[in-house]
Amino acid sequence: AITSQRFRLRWLLGYGAALVCIIISLKSGSRAAIVTMGVLFVLIVLHAGFATKIKLVVIVAALIGGTVPFLSRATIERYLTLTPDTDNLVTAEAKFAAGSSQSRRYILNQSIVFTLRHPLFGVGPGAFAIAEEQSARAKGRRGAWLQTHNTYTQVSSEIGLPGFAIYIAILGSSVWGLNRVRRATAHDISLKRLHQMATCILLSMTIYMVNTFFTSLAFRMYMPTLVGFAAAFVCLADQELARRTGPARLRAAHSATVAAAR
Repeated sequence: AITSQRFRLRWLLGYGAALVCIIISLKSGSRAAIVTMGVLFVLIVLHAGFATKIKLVVIVAALIGGTVPFLSRATIERYLTLTPDTDNLVTAEAKFAAGSSQSRRYILNQSIVFTLRHPLFGVGPGAFAIAEEQSARAKGRRGAWLQTHNTYTQVSSEIGLPGFAIYIAILGSSVWGLNRVRRATAHDISLKRLHQMATCILLSMTIYMVNTFFTSLAFRMYMPTLVGFAAAFVCLADQELARRTGPARLRAAHSATVAAAR
């Protein structure tokens, strides 16, 4: 009974914290947060059981339906800037957000241009804003003095395509390792904790990889921290799987040897 109560308490705390985060994100007007949460929700639903799928859809629908009426018009219009039609915006905040989107598209295009101009070594770590200002000044314009707002093109434009390939390989190997552990532990109830931990770290990696389409975090601590967690967990999980499956393999090999001798 005590274990059951603790489970319910953890369940309530976990879902309660998630709901608070979703409400705060909705009220903040962060478009990157909405897109990231949408991708995360789709992934969770795809991997959940049928009953859990229904519960999640109902909960999220009720949450959105209960939150949207309390959002300010400026926040709602800010979300509308995700669509191509921005001609009917009224509030100053939304018009500023629309201008910010146009500026980010320009910066994204420039980061791609610099990637193609400097494919091997890029313009230098952290030097994109300087390179963009110099390029704009040469054309008689004022520089934007902004980061790329896209970690992937930040890497490719600042350290070149070889660095970009290494960056993607690091993320890809982490995701592959976590998926491998998830598959190996999916059908063994005694390995449920390992499966859950692999899933949580994988979802964290997914959040990072989606969110960094809208932020410049290449040289911050987030990616090394997540990759370090993933690598350490995969190593420990492999050791645990080897410890559990080792005796079974030895018994199977012994049985095969005995059967062959007979």
